[in-house]
Amino acid sequence: MDNWWNKRFSLLYQTQLYADITLVIHSKNGRCEKKILAHKIVLFAASQILQEKIRKSLNDVLELEEDPNIFQCYLELIYCGIYKFNSINEAIDLFKCGTRYRSSDVTKYCLNYLKEHLAASCIPDCFELSLQFNLVDLQEVCLRVIKENAEIVLHLLNSNSMNMKMLNILLDLKELSISEYDFFKITSNWIKTYIRKIDETRRHEVYKQILPKFCFFGMTREEFVNGPIKSGLLEKHQSLSILCNLILRQESLLPMPDGFSTTRRKLLRRNPFILHEAKLKDLHLSSESLANKVLFEVDKTIEITSFSVFTRNDSSGTYMGWVKVLLGVQGLMTKIIAEKKGTFSCNSVYTLQLGSQFKIKKGLLYELEIKISDGKYRYWNVTNLCGKTESVQFKFYKHPMYLTGLLPICSIGYVC
Repeated sequence: MDNWWNKRFSLLYQTQLYADITLVIHSKNGRCEKKILAHKIVLFAASQILQEKIRKSLNDVLELEEDPNIFQCYLELIYCGIYKFNSINEAIDLFKCGTRYRSSDVTKYCLNYLKEHLAASCIPDCFELSLQFNLVDLQEVCLRVIKENAEIVLHLLNSNSMNMKMLNILLDLKELSISEYDFFKITSNWIKTYIRKIDETRRHEVYKQILPKFCFFGMTREEFVNGPIKSGLLEKHQSLSILCNLILRQESLLPMPDGFSTTRRKLLRRNPFILHEAKLKDLHLSSESLANKVLFEVDKTIEITSFSVFTRNDSSGTYMGWVKVLLGVQGLMTKIIAEKKGTFSCNSVYTLQLGSQFKIKKGLLYELEIKISDGKYRYWNVTNLCGKTESVQFKFYKHPMYLTGLLPICSIGYVC
């Protein structure tokens, strides 16, 4: 649709002039309902599914079971040809909505956004989406981010949405920014939890599919003993055979277990731009209006590029809210360096990208404040936290005006 039509349809969307149908949008839980005036010709052009539903309706009212906020975004996009997303999760929800109504322009628009704005903290949802809908291009972008940010992504996947298909794909990667020992330690926890839930036959298949893909030759003898052997996932004869090969290499009289990898995975340089939640302790839940203000310093001058902030976890679906990040040298006036107001997905993470990088100088103490709309959020207690990420060390302190140092953030993006 060219700009000429976009401008005119945008006017129809904003004014609802000449609307000839009322859309009644119900959420699945029935708690939310929205009535929207629309135009049949626009709906007909956007979706064959909507066209069929409208033709079957007996009057000029069409009821749909959708998230009202997401469907409003869907309408804005099909009318205006453009939409400013508030989060990765909103783009995912809108993609699914566009898929249900077979609106190819909508799904293409959402996919382009996802590929251009993908961050490590969003990988679990985007990777799952790419597998669910066989989105090869998105999967390739996800795998590139996973390779460069393997540790944080594996921790997120391990706790949220790992499954057998995902793990098989990860094990097939020829390179990762994490040692084979750490890769095994993180994923073995998920494997143990998974096999406890399945029967003996399927358990044998898991062992047969998964364990041979680990590159045990990329471990030292000590790592193999402390990791795979102690895990109990390998059979005794497998452990003995692999250990002999690690010790004796070419001179080993015992062959490697049938089907097991004899290669080494290439170790990539870790992406140094993420302070991730694995470094933080003492997760707090609170619905109070807390002062999310702390002090911090770094041991090397950096430039901050983004903040990944937790969204509300007291509901499901989406909500209208806002978030502001204020930053400045202690004792001087702080300023808003990033903010967003609009629709957010619950139980997720929203990444605020800074318009321009904010320099944090070594030797100065900075005041950081996260202001968020009312609701219940997850908070990290960062009081006296000292977090090391590659060559940069973050030290957090509670603000002198408050008793604790709580922050509703998942990660901080930066460049050296």
